[in-house]
Amino acid sequence: MTTRPSWKSWFDWRSAIFALVLAVAASFPLLFSSAERRDFYFFEVTLTSTHSGFTQLFWDMGRGITEYDSSSQPLKVEPQPVRYRYMLPSGTLASLRFDLINRHSVMTLTQARIVNRRGKVIRNFSLDEFQVGQQITRFEPQGDKLLVETKPEGNDPVLDLKFAAPVVLPKYPLAWLIITAPVLVPVFLLGLIIGSPAVGRFLTPRLSRVAAWAQRKPGAAIALTGALAVAVQMHPVVFFGKSFVSPNNGSLMLYGEQPSVPGATQTIWCDGMGSDVGAMLFQHLYYPMIQRESLFTHGELPLWNRYCLSGEPLLGQGQTMFGDPFNVLTILADGASWAWDIRFAIAHWLLAAGLGFIVLRLTRHPGAALLVTVGGGFIGFFTFRINHPATFSLCYSPWILWAWLGLIEADTTKARARWFVALLLTNALVMVSGTVKEAYMAMICLNFAGVMWLVLLPAAGGRRWKLAVIAGGGGAIFILLTAPLWISFLAALRHSVTGYDTPTANPLSLAQFIGFFDDIFYRQNLAGENVLGPSLNAFLMLGVLWWLVHPRRWKSDPAGSGLALAALVPLALGFGIVPPAVIVKIPFLANLVHVGNVFSCPLIILAALLAGCGLRDAIVRAREPGWLAGWARMIGFVAVLATAYFLATRGGTKSAFFRGYASSLGVAVLAIPAGFWWAQRRAQPGLIAVVLLLGLPLLLWRHGQYLTTPFNHYAWIPGDRVNIHATSPAVSFIDQLPREPGRVIGFQTNLFPSYNAALRWESLYGVDALRSWHYQSLAGAFGLERVWMWDRAVPEEGMLQQLRAYDLLNVSHYVADHSDRPRDIHGLQLLARRDLDVYASPTVWPRAFFTNRLAVYANVEEFAMRVSTGDGRPFAAVQAGEDRAPTLSADLSGREIRPGTDFRLTGNKTTFVVDASGPGVVVLTETFYPEDFRVTVDGKPTHYFRVNHTFKGIGLERPGRHTITFAYWPQHFTTALWLAAAGLVLFVATYFWLRREPRHP
Repeated sequence: MTTRPSWKSWFDWRSAIFALVLAVAASFPLLFSSAERRDFYFFEVTLTSTHSGFTQLFWDMGRGITEYDSSSQPLKVEPQPVRYRYMLPSGTLASLRFDLINRHSVMTLTQARIVNRRGKVIRNFSLDEFQVGQQITRFEPQGDKLLVETKPEGNDPVLDLKFAAPVVLPKYPLAWLIITAPVLVPVFLLGLIIGSPAVGRFLTPRLSRVAAWAQRKPGAAIALTGALAVAVQMHPVVFFGKSFVSPNNGSLMLYGEQPSVPGATQTIWCDGMGSDVGAMLFQHLYYPMIQRESLFTHGELPLWNRYCLSGEPLLGQGQTMFGDPFNVLTILADGASWAWDIRFAIAHWLLAAGLGFIVLRLTRHPGAALLVTVGGGFIGFFTFRINHPATFSLCYSPWILWAWLGLIEADTTKARARWFVALLLTNALVMVSGTVKEAYMAMICLNFAGVMWLVLLPAAGGRRWKLAVIAGGGGAIFILLTAPLWISFLAALRHSVTGYDTPTANPLSLAQFIGFFDDIFYRQNLAGENVLGPSLNAFLMLGVLWWLVHPRRWKSDPAGSGLALAALVPLALGFGIVPPAVIVKIPFLANLVHVGNVFSCPLIILAALLAGCGLRDAIVRAREPGWLAGWARMIGFVAVLATAYFLATRGGTKSAFFRGYASSLGVAVLAIPAGFWWAQRRAQPGLIAVVLLLGLPLLLWRHGQYLTTPFNHYAWIPGDRVNIHATSPAVSFIDQLPREPGRVIGFQTNLFPSYNAALRWESLYGVDALRSWHYQSLAGAFGLERVWMWDRAVPEEGMLQQLRAYDLLNVSHYVADHSDRPRDIHGLQLLARRDLDVYASPTVWPRAFFTNRLAVYANVEEFAMRVSTGDGRPFAAVQAGEDRAPTLSADLSGREIRPGTDFRLTGNKTTFVVDASGPGVVVLTETFYPEDFRVTVDGKPTHYFRVNHTFKGIGLERPGRHTITFAYWPQHFTTALWLAAAGLVLFVATYFWLRREPRHP
C-alpha cells in the first residue's frame, strides 16, 4: 500500500516565512513612493501641429514648477488630430503648465481633461482656462478648438492652466494592492518554489555536482560567475541594443535636440541622476578616433589634437587611454558605440572577477570568493559614474593587488619574475585607464596595501627585504617606462589652465559614512537627489562589518589586517579626518578638489576585499557558538552608522523612495544573516536558496541597469545604441566643398563640442581639462562663452557683433537648424539647406598668412577691440614684451596680406607655403604652446613666438616662396623616450636576472 506524500515534503514553513519577509521588503520602495506614482491619472489633450518637436506638461503640487514634476511626449506632424497623454501623480494639483513645443509651430488644442487609468473623466477643462504664458504670437479660440502660433525664434512657448480651486486626485481603494502586487506576489511565489523541499530534493544532487566542480576549478567558477553577474547587471546593453555612449544618456552630437545623430529614433533624454556623463560623451568618446587617424592615416604618434579648441595637447591630457590594450578595440572601430560597450563589459568583468580571484587566494574559500564576485558585479560606483572613464581606473585597479599577492607567494625564481612583470603591467594599465586623479591615487593607495601585505603576510617569510627591493626597483623602472606619459602631461600642465588650479579639498562627510555602502544616503543632501559620491553596496557591507566587529580574530587574519590598515589612508583623506586645510598644502593633493570621490575609489577595492575576509569567517563559523552575538554586534554597528547619519541630517526632508528603499535594506540586513544562520543550523538547503536568490537582489538591484523601472531617478536606464558616424546630407555637402583649412561651428546647440572630431572637422570648442590660458582669455575678451561653457548655445541673432572674432579664429563654415524657407544671417552666405542649413563666411581669415606689418598691444582687451573695430582684414599683433618677435612697422594701414597655400595637415604637423614679398611675419592660426613645437622654414629650424594673443608666428627676413612646417613635439619628450628606452632595457634585464636559478654547491 502506497502512502500519499506529506505536505511537509512540498512546503517548508521556515522558507515560506523568509520568502514572505523578503517579498514584503522588496515591495517597500513601491509602497512608500506610491504617492508619486504617475500611472493612476493622466492629462489628455488633442493636438495638431505643423512641426514635429517636443512637448511637456508641468504640474504644481505645492512646491512650484520643477523639471522633476513634469511629463513629456514627442510631438509629430499627423494628418488628423492626435490625443496625447501625460502621466500625473496622485495628490492635489494647484496648477498646470503646458510647454507646447520646443520650436516654431502652428497648433490647435481641443478636449483637455484629466482621466484616471480606467478612462473615467476626473476634470474637464474649457478652452477659456488656458492663458498665454510666453513666446505665443497667436491665441485664438475658434469654436471648440484653440488656435495657437508660437514665436518663430522661440524654443519654450508656454500655456498656463490656472484653477479656481485645486484639483484633488485621490488614491484608488485598491491602490496598495495594485502598487505592491507586481513585486510582492512573484517574489513570494519564487521563494515558495525554491524553498520547497521537493524542489530541494531535485536540485540538491545537481547543485552538489556544480559545487564540487567549483571546488575543483574555483578559478573557472569565478570567471563564469563574474560573466553572469556582468550580463545581468548590464543586460540592456548586452542583450537589448542599449549603450553606455548613447547621446540620449546626456549629450548632443550633430543636431541640437534628440535624436542627435542621423538615423537615431529615441527622442527622450535618459535620467543620468546628475552623474558626470559628460566626461565620456563630450571628450573621451572621440579620443580613439583622433588616435586612429594619427596612427593609421598619418603614421604618427597621437600627440596633438587639432580638432578641438583650435589645437591642444592630446597625449599630454593624461586621459586619452593610449597604451590601454583594450583601447585598441575602440581605435580599430573608430570609436564605434559597440566597441565602447564591449570595453565597459570587459572592465566590469575585470572588477568582479579580479576581486573574486584575490579573495580566493587570500581566504582559500571558494564560497566567499564567489559571493564577492557577485557583489563586485553590482558595485554602487556604477550608479554614481555610469559611463565615466573612472570606471576603467576602478575596474583595473584590483589587479595591482593580485600582482602583489602573487609576488609575495611566489616560491620559485621564475614565478617571482612573472609576478614582477605583472606588477609593472597592472600599474601601467591603471595609469593609462583614462583618468589622472582616480588612477594615480588608486595606484598609490593599492600599492601601499601591497606593502602592508608584504609586512604582515606569513607567506613573505624571510624574503621580505628581498621582495621589498624587487618592488622598489620595479617602481623605479615603472617611472622610467612611463616617462613619455607623465612628462608630456607635466609639460602640458605647465602651459595650461585647468579647473583644478585653485587648491581646494571637498571631502565627504564622515558622519554620513553609511553612504559609502549605499549612495542613496548621500543623495538625500542634494536637491533632486542627484548622485554625490561613489559607494560599495549593502551586501559587501555585511562582510566588512562582520570582520570589523570581531577584533579578536584580526591577529589571525593578517590579510584582512593589511587591508584595514591600508584603508585608513583613503578613509582619512576622503572623509575629512585629515582636515581640508592640511590637504590643500600637500602638492598634487591640493589640486584634486573632489578628494571624497577620488579616495572612495581605492577604498571601495580595499573594502570589497575585506568583505571577502569577513564573509569567509561568517561562513566557516556559522555553526559555532557566539555567531548570533557577532550578528547582533554587526547590526549594532549598522545602527550606529544610521544614527550618526540621521543626526547629521536632522531636519532634512527624506524622499518617499528613500524611506521605502532604506526600510527594504534594513529588513534585508537583519533577515539575510539570520536566515543564513538558521539554514546552517538546521541544514536547510531550501532556506539558503531563498536567502541568496531573494536576499542578494534585494541588496543589489539598484546598482543594475534596466529597460524600464518606476524608479528611473534611482536606477539607470541607458539610451539606444546609435551609429555615431551616420551620414548627414549637410556634413557630406561641406566635406565635398573645395576649401582651404577652416573651422566649423554650429548655431544654437548644433554641432556639440568635440563631436566635430568624429567628422574630422576642426572647431573652436572642446571639453578637455588642460587648455591654453591665452586661448581662454582671448575667448573671454570676445565673449565666446561656449569655449569654457560648452553647453551654451551660439545665437544666430547678434552674429554681426561676433563675426570678426569668428573670422579671426578661422571659422569658415556654420551649420544651423534647418528652416522651411531661406533666412539671412548677417555677414554670412547661405550655401545649402539640407538636414542642417550650411553657411559660409566670405570674410574669414586664412589659416596661415604672411604680412609685412606687426602691431603691438598692451592686453587682450585691447587686441580684441582692434579686431572688432578694424577693417576686417587679417593682421598680426604681438603683446608688449614679446622679445622673439621681429621689429616691423606697426602701421597696419598699408599692410600686405598673402594667404598660405598648399596645406598638408596631419595629426601633429601643419605644413604650408607662403610667398613673402620681403621681411615680415607668418601667422598660423593654431594654438600657441611655448617650447612644444619644432618649426622649420625650407627645412631649416627656426624659433616661433606668440602672435594674435594665442596663435603661433615666425619671422621671415627675405622674400620668396617658403615651405613652413610646425610639428608638435612636447618639451622634454625626446628625453622621455630615452628614459623609457632605458627603463625597457632595465625591465628586460631585471626579468631575466630574477628568473635565473641560484647556484648550489
